[in-house]
This record gives sequence, structure tokens and C-alpha cells, in this order.
Amino acid sequence: MISPSPMRKLEMLILKDDKDLILNELYDLESLEVIECEKCTRFPVPSATRESVSKAIQLDRMLNFLGHYAPDNKGSFIEAIKGKAIEPEEIEFVSAEELIVQAEAIIHELDPQIKAIERDIGDIEEEMDSIDEHVSFMEDIEGVEMDMQLMRPTDKTLKVVGRLNEQDPVDISKAVCSATDGYCSVSFWKNFVFIATLRERERSIDMVFSSFSIKRVPVPDLAGMPRDVIPALRARREELVAKRGERVDRILELHSAWDKKLRIVKELLEIEAEKSNAFRKMAATKTVIAVEGFIPAKKEKEILSRLLPFERIIIKVKDPEVEPSILLSNSGFFKPFESLTELYGLPGYKEIDPTKFFAIFFTLFFGIMMTDFVYGIVIAVIGFMVARMIKEGGVHDVASILFYGGIATAVCGVAFGSYFGDFVTSEDYLNMNLPKIVDPLYGAMEILIFSLAIGIVHLIVSNLLGFYQRNKNVSMLSAVIENLSWLLLMFGIVGAAAAMGLGMSTTVISAMAGVPIALSLIIVMVNGIRDGMAGLITGFMSFPGFMGNWLSYARLLAMALSTAGIGMVVNLFASMMWGIKIGGIQIGVVLGVVMFFGGHLFNMAINGLGAFVHSLRLHYVEFFSYFYNADGKKFEPLQIKRTYTKISKRG
Repeated sequence: MISPSPMRKLEMLILKDDKDLILNELYDLESLEVIECEKCTRFPVPSATRESVSKAIQLDRMLNFLGHYAPDNKGSFIEAIKGKAIEPEEIEFVSAEELIVQAEAIIHELDPQIKAIERDIGDIEEEMDSIDEHVSFMEDIEGVEMDMQLMRPTDKTLKVVGRLNEQDPVDISKAVCSATDGYCSVSFWKNFVFIATLRERERSIDMVFSSFSIKRVPVPDLAGMPRDVIPALRARREELVAKRGERVDRILELHSAWDKKLRIVKELLEIEAEKSNAFRKMAATKTVIAVEGFIPAKKEKEILSRLLPFERIIIKVKDPEVEPSILLSNSGFFKPFESLTELYGLPGYKEIDPTKFFAIFFTLFFGIMMTDFVYGIVIAVIGFMVARMIKEGGVHDVASILFYGGIATAVCGVAFGSYFGDFVTSEDYLNMNLPKIVDPLYGAMEILIFSLAIGIVHLIVSNLLGFYQRNKNVSMLSAVIENLSWLLLMFGIVGAAAAMGLGMSTTVISAMAGVPIALSLIIVMVNGIRDGMAGLITGFMSFPGFMGNWLSYARLLAMALSTAGIGMVVNLFASMMWGIKIGGIQIGVVLGVVMFFGGHLFNMAINGLGAFVHSLRLHYVEFFSYFYNADGKKFEPLQIKRTYTKISKRG
């Protein structure tokens, strides 16, 4: 099948009392996309469903707090890639109202404990920070022979300590005296300034500190010399560390006891909150809810078999009146390439799904551009391993594409005789006489001709698809103008090339090329005449545009030469390093091995990225431009991603 999956429209009436059970069944089926129902008054989102959002946020806050102090078990490298395996807990169906009750019970029991611990830890850490600041200050003035109480302000006297940073003491003294009208004492010691003045002058002193960028240092309310106070502060800090440790231990106890329960209830609340999106699209009367949506035709029997056992339900399934959402239905080799099609845009419901053609040509282009047997094996192995570890999602798709691309690269590597560049076949290295079709470094013209031939095939397929699609969905005239004109041009080029290859006469070659090309020109020019001179100019300029598209396939040659050329240079540099000695010590072997494997790894990575991007470009720009509109909307069925829970099946 080269079209999107056939869709059906489902219309359903259910009683409000059954909404939770039926909606859960629909989410479990993951096959219904609910659409706006215009027939009745909007169904209001149940209050419990709305409230589940706020409850989920509260539980998430508690989880984040407990998890912040929990040990971070990173696991192995494989687990980091795959993600940790979590065994979901099987639970019975719970209504939204019952779920809110459960959440409130948890919050009522756990939240006060968490807030009390959070408050205690905040106070402890604030005092520890203050002590650290005081100790730092005390260590700086440890040599000062003055009781700390003498640095403290009194009811009438202001005493301030400031930390300097290359400011001029003379200017500071003048500014302080001016601000206090001379009622002050200013002393300097190391990088500190000590000021004593009247209490009412505090604002003036603050302005002086601000103008000179002096940082005010708080003086602790302690008695004794600085050197005598420091041990007491450090002892107090140790007490606080112990208290904080006790609170953290309590957090770990709560985390161990509550983490799983919190995650389960939070997940159920988030699922309930997600249902609000479905409720907003439904319509209702006092007792009945109307649901409309699209389903895949292949899922119709399964959906009916799951819903009809509910006795109080009316279901009607029919062909959609408007264009439905798009579900691609490729499998096997073609399945992972759906992500690349979707990256550009989905086809319309009556359009062709290009994924199968995309997959075949993308894999071929990637292999030609990489063109090295060893690189292909490495890429295929990496892709296979990652695809096996990660069973679904974008990473799985890319890994699968790389696996197929790696196989194509290995096949092209054999055809081009490339194994780590020229390492295996060159007489300067292993000098193994392996069979090959053409060497990309010495057969550039042959590969260029092959690249352009592949390009013609690619463009012919594109225009054949466009001709079929336009004839079916628009008109025969549109298909002739937009696609047959270019097909005739390409048939003329292919005919001329075939005649030249068979050694036919100039007359035959001219006839095989001239007739279809002339017809192509006539179609384009006649169509342009309808728009006057501007149409003629546009029609004429479309021919250079087509030639540009065709010549774009020369990038297959360019990338093949790049991969082979860099591989050859890496081998050359590695061989040059092989005999290097320093002080009679043979280090060239190590340098050569590092250069060889590091250089080829770099070559494989950089050209692998290039091959991937250029293969995409040849489809997105050249291939799609002749038939693909990509104006489809993705099919988004009701579905729930569960991690910690699974619902028990009804008996």
C-alpha cells in the first residue's frame, strides 16, 4: 500500500454514568482520535478531573524534594541508553473522585512532615551560611586584639566594618568624615575599614559604602577575641551539620516509604488530567455524552468488540465526510523511515505515502556516499545494537536506518573495492587483489555517469507518482502539465543515452531524444502562453531548474570521492608516522595506530553525517518537489503513557 492507512469515522452515544469506564477503554485501545463535536452543548470537564492537575503538582513537589536528597543511582552505561527497567504495578480502575480522595490523604499525611523538614533544613543551612561568613571574617582579622563586642553597635553608637577592594583609604576617610560632620572614628587594617559614628548617621554611611562599592561585613554577637571566637563558631557549625544529617536521614526514610506510592498516584492524576483534553471535545445533554472521532479501518472490529459489551452505548461507524488525520502504516524495513517522512510533513489523506520509495532510495544513496566496506560493517553493528536496546521511539528509528544504511555501505564498499580506504587493496599496504567494479578515486567519470543515471531514475519515479496522484485527485490536464512534460524530457535523455550506448546512428539518436524533448517543450510553452509573456519566461526557466535538480545528484560522486579520499590520506599519514623514533625509541607504531583508527573514525563520523543529510536533501528538495504536498495532520489517538501502573483487565 502506498497510501496512508484508511480511516473511518466513529460516532458514539454513552451515558454520563459510564463515561469513566468507556473512556478508559478508549485510552487502552489507543485507536480513537476525538474530534470536536458540534451537535450539542459542550460537555463540561468534571471538577475532579480539573482538580487532579493541582493535586499532581503538589505530589510532584513532594517527589522533587524527597528525590533531591535521595542517592543518585546512575546505573550502567546500557541502562543510561535504554533507561531503567521499571516493573509497573497492576491496579484496579479508580474513578477520578476516588483518586482525588487518595491524593488528599497522602498530602494530609506527608506534606506537613515534608514542610517541617524543609523549614528546619532551610533554617539550619541559613545559620551555617552565616557561620561560614563569620568564620571567614574572623580568620581575616584573627590578629586584631579587640573583643568582638567592641565592634558591635550600641543604642546610640553605630559601628560598621567594611571589606575593601583596592579603594583609596584617604578618599574613604574624607567621605566618612564629610557624611558624619566629623563625628566619627575611621580605622584601617589590612583590607578592612572600621567606622564608629552616631547611630543616626547610618544612612549616610550606607551611601558612602555604596558610592565606594564597599561590602559591609556583619559582626557576630559574640564575646572574646577573634582567635578565641573561631573555635566556638566551628563547634556550632558541627552541631548544625549533625542536625542537618538527622533531617536528611528522615527524608531518606520518607523517600523509601513513599516514593513508589507517590509516583503511582501522581501518574494516575496526570492521566486523569490528560482526559480533560478529550472531555473538551465532547458534547452532552443532561444524561448523554456524544463522542465523535476517527479510527483506523483496520482497527474497527477490535474497537467494536471492546465497546459493544457495554450495554448502554450506541455506536455508528461510517466513512469520514472530511479529510481525516493521517496514520502511516508501513512495516518491516520501511517502518523506521516514517520518522523521516514525518520530519518533512505527512501526506494528505488522498496523497501517496512516499515512505517506501524514500526508504529504498535513501538507503541506496547513503551506501554510495559512504562507499567503504569496513565503515558499513561498523555502522550496521552500532545501528543493530542500539535498535535492539531501544525498542521504540526516534532513537530506535534512526538506529534502524543506520543499520540498513550500513549494509548498503558495505555492499557499495565491495563494489568500489574500498576497505579502510585503499588500505587493503593498495600495493603500498596489504596489496590484496579483491574484485571490484570501479575505484572511486580513479573511476570518477564512471561514478558520475552512474550518479546521474540514478538521479534520472529517482526523478522518473517522482514524476510517475505525481502523474498518478494528479490524475486521480486533480485532473488529467494537471498531470500532463506538471509531470508528463518532465517525463517526456527524461525519456528523451534516457533514449538518447541508450541509443549512444548501442552505437546507433546520429539520426536515430536525434529522433529518440528530439521527439519526446520537443513534446515536453511544447507542453510547457503552451501552458505558459495562458499567462502571457510572464508565463512563457517562467516555463522556459523551468528547464534550467530541472537540469539543476538532475545535476544535484552529482553529490553522490562528490561524497564517494570525499570518503575514499580522506581514507587514503589517513592511511598515508599513518604510514608516514610508522617509522618515527625519538631518542632511539620507536613511538611511530603507537602514533601510526592512533592516526589510523582515529582518522578513520573521524572520516566515518563526518562523512556519515554528510551522507545522511545529503540523502535527506535529495528527497526533500528534488524528489518531493514533483508530487508531494505534505499537508496532512498527524493522527493523534487517545493514549496514555504509563510507567508505574497498569490497569487490571476486566474478566
